[in-house]
Amino acid sequence: MKDTIRNINIRAGSTASSFVNRLVEHKKASYLKTNMAKQSVMYSSYPNDGASGKDKSEGCCDAKGNWLQVKTSMAVGWEKDKSEELKKLFVWDETTMKGLERNKANFSLEKKQERMMVYLFESALHLCLSPSNNISSNPGFELFNGSFGR
Repeated sequence: MKDTIRNINIRAGSTASSFVNRLVEHKKASYLKTNMAKQSVMYSSYPNDGASGKDKSEGCCDAKGNWLQVKTSMAVGWEKDKSEELKKLFVWDETTMKGLERNKANFSLEKKQERMMVYLFESALHLCLSPSNNISSNPGFELFNGSFGR
């Protein structure tokens, strides 16, 4: 995500759903109607202009701008039917595969591998952000830390 007014990259993330669905979720959260949204550095930093003053004041941090100035673009992506080809670029050793098999998430082994690749790219993109501009308060790796789908 990029703050188009200040011309800085502010967040790297990923989605397990479609980009359209994820953007709709982000926009909804930018209205700061839930405690979770109010505790988000991203939504508190860039609340929707339609959010109430009360909800904005209950946010976890001061606003840096508004939601309309945040633009999303895709830095790394692939078509779902190309996941197998992409997986072949990596070495999936026995230790890694056993760890994926033990993971309690209700996904196929192939889906777990796909999410692992997504998290690799997400982590690499996070390293490209200036720490002072990175507004993501999400630790990431939801599938592997047990918070996937919550």
